Amino acid sequence: MTAEDPYEKDFLNVPPASDAGHGAQDADPPSPDQAEVRPKERLTRRRFDEDAFLDIQEFEHDPAQTIELHPQEEPAPKRPYPAFIDVFLFPFGRAGMATLSIMLGAPTVLILVALACIWMCQAAPLLLLLAVPIALAGAVVTVGMVLYLCWYICECIRDSADGGIRAPDTMGNTPGIMDMFGQDFQLLVCVGVCVGLYTSTVNSLPMNSIMAGVLMGAIAFLFPMTLLRVVMSESLQGLLPVMTLRLIGRTLGPYCVLVLALSVLPGLGLILIRMTEGWPLPVQLALLSGYGLYTCLVCTHLLGRFAWHCRERLDWE
Repeated sequence: MTAEDPYEKDFLNVPPASDAGHGAQDADPPSPDQAEVRPKERLTRRRFDEDAFLDIQEFEHDPAQTIELHPQEEPAPKRPYPAFIDVFLFPFGRAGMATLSIMLGAPTVLILVALACIWMCQAAPLLLLLAVPIALAGAVVTVGMVLYLCWYICECIRDSADGGIRAPDTMGNTPGIMDMFGQDFQLLVCVGVCVGLYTSTVNSLPMNSIMAGVLMGAIAFLFPMTLLRVVMSESLQGLLPVMTLRLIGRTLGPYCVLVLALSVLPGLGLILIRMTEGWPLPVQLALLSGYGLYTCLVCTHLLGRFAWHCRERLDWE
């Protein structure tokens, strides 16, 4: 005789949900040979294990959720003054003023001390022994500052191309000597190619002053985009003229405005040179050096901001 399955009987005789309360009151107590009814548990699967049926509770798990984290770009800083005024204040942030003071102050002080020792050696010849090492130290420091300046110019272009409005602070990420030499080499090659193209063309072809001026203007027109490509790509492939002309064609209007803006400060520098003729040489050198450094920083900022405003139309690959 086959024994009844108490679970099957209980499962078939479970009262509806609406009559659950009355069924609980009217139901007779279970007999000893019957299993207790467990209405709160959901019997989903049964497995035969030896001579008994074991109820296995099935747990439901939510599917794994993938959380995507999108990096939030920091908004570009806003200019506190109108753009045509604020661009000339680019070097006058805290980092810019510290850079200007170091790059101008250290070589100037050493050179002036060496000149003073040479001037006073007429009264005390032993000061000449002090002036020579000071002059050599000043020359070494000056060369180091020039190398750092070339690297810093490239950093100013890249920082302005990312939305910066003041000279960047590079005290914490100054590169090694080899990296600095590599960046300086690319910058000097870019300048040397443009200058060499002009001089070789003028010397090899018969040209009058008008044709030479047109050639100089054409090279000067191409130079900002060429420099921008070399700095942003960190490669000498930016010297290839085909891609340079293509990018100029994409941004012709803003690029013409950029070229005109870049010609303002160097033009004022030529006027300043004529105004300071006859001044004492140390004063003239200090004034022209400071103005030249200021002009370089402002021009690099203009070049970087052009890349920022036209970033959707420029392709650095």
